Amino acid sequence: MSDGLTYEQAAAMLGCHVSNVAKLIRKGDLTSSGQRGASLNREQFEAPAERRAAERAAKAVCLPRKYQRVDLPPDPDHEWLSSGQVAELLGVTRPAVQGRIHRGTLPAVENGGRFWVRRDHLEQVGPARLVRRASC
Repeated sequence: MSDGLTYEQAAAMLGCHVSNVAKLIRKGDLTSSGQRGASLNREQFEAPAERRAAERAAKAVCLPRKYQRVDLPPDPDHEWLSSGQVAELLGVTRPAVQGRIHRGTLPAVENGGRFWVRRDHLEQVGPARLVRRASC
């Protein structure tokens, strides 16, 4: 049977996992001769393989972003730190810094989808935390 395909060959043509070929057969989208080995008809797979290739090509086209990411600080008048730099200075993780920003315990400005903290504000937050701890 020269025009037959195995499940592995069919999966490679369709660009999917072998288990999906069996699912397509159970759904009735594909037919199998029920024999071992090359039990699938090659002609059945040409149209779906071309359709799936076109779908993958359409997904590969990048859509334009709704906003342009800005990796520059909000203004040149102050020294700004990214959340990663703040995390290094405080000795905590980046998610911890982002959590403090969202809770409002660390003042920050969002610019282009990125949070920026002024160095002078960070220097004021540190002593304020120590005073708050000592008074409790």
